[in-house]
Amino acid sequence: MGKRVQGAALRAKKRQKALLEELQEQQAEAVAQQPAADKTNEELFVLDTTGDTVPRQQRPAAKKEKKSKKETVWSDRDKQEMEKLMQRHSKEQLAAMAEKGRKMLDKSNHLKTHGIRKAKAQSSQNA
Repeated sequence: MGKRVQGAALRAKKRQKALLEELQEQQAEAVAQQPAADKTNEELFVLDTTGDTVPRQQRPAAKKEKKSKKETVWSDRDKQEMEKLMQRHSKEQLAAMAEKGRKMLDKSNHLKTHGIRKAKAQSSQNA
């Protein structure tokens, strides 16, 4: 068990309790005085009995936001690496490196087999 609340904390707790009770009473009175409570459901709600609907062609078109192409955002480290490559290599060398990278990405199978396939192929050819 903790300490018993005393002094300012006790007075604040009593004020909070009194305010809470007063607020609850006010809300109860407001609910009791609502005019909608006396009305029937037919008076409160309007039902569409005709079933008229607007054809899709006449409805306002939904606004479609243009999808912007995502721009590549390079980090500072990537920018530094690119600058180093551009300083060290000529345009032709850079183009060759880029083409080599594209070819690596275009390969259909990216599985890492750690040489197992090569060993199997050699063993089947030797047999």
